[in-house]
Amino acid sequence: LRASVFLQPIDVIAARRELARRSVTDFASMAEIPTVPVTADNDLDAYHTLKLGGLALHHRTLLGALQKVADGVTPNLMVFMPPGSAKSTYVDVVFAPWFMARKPKQAVILTSYGSDLARKQGRRARALVKSRGFGQLFDAGLSADSAAADEWTLTNGSEYMAGGITSGVTGNRADLLVIDDPVRGREDADSETMRRKTRDAYDDDLTTRLKPGGRQVVIQTRWNQGDLSGEILPENWAGESGMIDCRDGRSWRVMRVPAICDRADDPLGRNIGDTLWPEWFGPD
Repeated sequence: LRASVFLQPIDVIAARRELARRSVTDFASMAEIPTVPVTADNDLDAYHTLKLGGLALHHRTLLGALQKVADGVTPNLMVFMPPGSAKSTYVDVVFAPWFMARKPKQAVILTSYGSDLARKQGRRARALVKSRGFGQLFDAGLSADSAAADEWTLTNGSEYMAGGITSGVTGNRADLLVIDDPVRGREDADSETMRRKTRDAYDDDLTTRLKPGGRQVVIQTRWNQGDLSGEILPENWAGESGMIDCRDGRSWRVMRVPAICDRADDPLGRNIGDTLWPEWFGPD
């Protein structure tokens, strides 16, 4: 605090830029995060924004886990949270652009159960990149040569590609693969045909796109024990969080954060019975 008194404005800006580059949590606290469109016209890229400053506990915990992914400490991360917990916002819209901007030529592939949802998230991430605040924190901005909602590039050569998990993602390799809700909901999750199509797309297409040393992040609401994550997790997995050796031969860090805590190894350190986001969702 004493040192900050003597900081000149240019030093404050430099300090903010350094914090944003080092820490995705600090970046999320500074960023103006696009939430919902202002109008129905998708071409306008006009969004209401959320400038948090303070983050909820589960957001900080998620961002801390994502930091370890970016730093190469955790190459594979699974996050299980209920709908409405903002997990997609912090992974797809905040973390992915930050991952791309802090180092040049980083390729990100984002997939979801449908191309429309993946494109929607790609548009929100692109809107964050186009914001004035992003330009003040990073030297990289949106490239004019490649700026489609589902495929855009930063001026530092980093690339973002979004598409449906079963529609095929071709032509790109990934330093970071993000799978956001690989199934639409309970109906698809309960369909053995859809589960098999999703697993085949993951095995035959998505994982083959990873560069050596590439990272994976899977975020989803669990609807069925035989979904994509369930196929990867050990057969005897009982809901525990932590580093887990899985059936695909990889070690995954698993963060299981239910709406109501039911285990002592809760990643948030909650007591059994505590809710996830009491500021927004109480027990009722």
